[in-house]
Amino acid sequence: MKTRFRFLPVLLLLLFPLTPLTSVAVAQHEEEREKLALGVETPPLLALPLSEAPGATTVITAEEISRSAAANIFELLRRVPGVDIRYTPMGGHIGIRTTGASPFSEEVLLLIDGVPYNSPDKGGFPGHPNYSGFFPLDRVERIEIIKGPISVLYGANAFGGVINVVTKKPADAITDRVEGSAYGATVSAGGLDLLERSVRADLIRRRWDVSVEGGAQDSLTPIEANGDADQGRSYVYGALGSGNFRASLLHQESRHGSMPFDGAKTQTAHNSVDILDFHYEKRLSRLALRGSATLNRYRGTTCAECHNSLSLEPDNAITNDVGGVVEVDQRLRAAVRADQTLTSHQDLTFGVEAARDSVDREIVRLPGSPTIRFSNGLFIQHEWRFGSTPLHLITGVRHDEAQGLGSATSPRIALVAEVAPDLVVRGSWTRAYRSPTWNERYIDQRFIPLEIAPNLIVTIDGDPDLDRERVDNAEAGLSWRPVPRLLLKLDLYQNRIESFIERGPGGFVPGTPNEIRQTYQNRADPFTIRGFELTAIASPRAGLTLSGSYAIRRVSLDREDPAAAYAPTTRGTATIAWSPRPRWTFDLAGSYSAGYTVSLPDVFGLRVQPAYELIDAAIRFRPLTREDLLEIALIGRNLTDEQPFETLVGPGIDTSLRGSSYLMTLRVSF
Repeated sequence: MKTRFRFLPVLLLLLFPLTPLTSVAVAQHEEEREKLALGVETPPLLALPLSEAPGATTVITAEEISRSAAANIFELLRRVPGVDIRYTPMGGHIGIRTTGASPFSEEVLLLIDGVPYNSPDKGGFPGHPNYSGFFPLDRVERIEIIKGPISVLYGANAFGGVINVVTKKPADAITDRVEGSAYGATVSAGGLDLLERSVRADLIRRRWDVSVEGGAQDSLTPIEANGDADQGRSYVYGALGSGNFRASLLHQESRHGSMPFDGAKTQTAHNSVDILDFHYEKRLSRLALRGSATLNRYRGTTCAECHNSLSLEPDNAITNDVGGVVEVDQRLRAAVRADQTLTSHQDLTFGVEAARDSVDREIVRLPGSPTIRFSNGLFIQHEWRFGSTPLHLITGVRHDEAQGLGSATSPRIALVAEVAPDLVVRGSWTRAYRSPTWNERYIDQRFIPLEIAPNLIVTIDGDPDLDRERVDNAEAGLSWRPVPRLLLKLDLYQNRIESFIERGPGGFVPGTPNEIRQTYQNRADPFTIRGFELTAIASPRAGLTLSGSYAIRRVSLDREDPAAAYAPTTRGTATIAWSPRPRWTFDLAGSYSAGYTVSLPDVFGLRVQPAYELIDAAIRFRPLTREDLLEIALIGRNLTDEQPFETLVGPGIDTSLRGSSYLMTLRVSF
């Protein structure tokens, strides 16, 4: 416990000014980030500033979001090469250049306005099952995707990459006045029993700006779930800002209906998630400081709601009604970051963060498991621009400590050359770590509700002695604009992964009842994932944007290896965004996935999901002279009626996609 504050003296020393920093330099950095994200007719060479992500990056803008047919963030990310999206019984899953059968997104760092909101217990999205993507798309200004490990600036668990949701500010809605207000509402209805509605308001008065949005959604789940399961969610989002201070609160409540599972009915799952966030930024003559504090809290039913719905062993030692047990998981996090200009050719970034995680549950845990865990981290990054030459050297290191895991150091070095005004070449080497989640260390869960044989059940156990996963990443890439309206990008990578966390082979444990027990373990032998992504973005004429990508990935594992699951060798994407005439927009997005192996080859043998493609389209019309007042949209999803098993577990649950659906959306603003 005493080690939690060992970085405090170092932080105090770092906060003393080293050399003068102009506030203009920091302002220019923020303007650069906005301009890069808003490039429209001339695609930008770099999606994000070099200091933030000197690697493979993609930005999905508010314009792309508003014209798309996407139902949620998961669907939007299908457009990004190198990003794997699949629906599981636990909701949507995001992977970046990765592999393995975990239903959670624990290898991706999930951010809202730069602040992590990963689940304290499972590591992925807070609240499961989660098919909605968690954050309302109407409030998203852009989504920043960083592919590849980048722990130095972003955190200890930026193992596969980073997804950063940047929220809209009132000024994005109130564009024609210094002060004022804007209001709106959206209603969508259609296939899969969908009914979605939301209202929003933005206000700017003197020094204060305020945003409020509330909404609700009811529909069937995107996977069959044996034909029964429906879902519902409601949310309230509020944000306010004044000067250097901003605060936001997101409260979401979710319901996941009952469904048949391996001969038993699951119980209806309920949960709520709260994310309370504070930001403060101060620009001084010598220093620019950014501080944040966050509370991420989940309250709801446990995993036993589905996996042990009959309240049998091992949970019956505590309760005979698992549906009545509520768990509370929360993370308190605080961070400070400083940006400083050393000379006209050098910039320095440094900071510190600390977190307190707590997982409070009576069941689905190993006896004696701790409730509270602490962690902290310290990082520093230096950027050097070599004289008048367009060459950038970016070096950095991060040191993390976590209770029960010891320390880990993550270095990074990147070299970026602006060879010509329309050509950027880069290369980097990075080491990063992922801490095992609370579940991977301490869970004790019955996996299937009924016995698989008389007096024989299947359980999953954590291992408190798990070590961190480690990845050594080498990347190279280029961005080239051969003509003003065409951008070509090539990203190559190799990841060498050690101590990969996976569920071990089931072992027989005698008892009453007997168990086939699978325990989480660190894989003894390392393996590599290597591949490339090729992207082309063209704007051949005003109002028309075409994009396409092709990605190849190779994993150095046998196909029968459980760790090789869900790693398609090739993926492709294509989009068309067209405004044929004023007030009309058309968006077509398609994604292709080659076949891949699925879960549990050691139990059910080698099973392969064949190749499939998904195509969505949206036509939007704004009938009034003032175009932002009213919008009518016709949306089609999964137009080719594909029903792949994006995740395939066992015969007890149908995880195939439900097929095509159509809906209409009405959006008003005033």
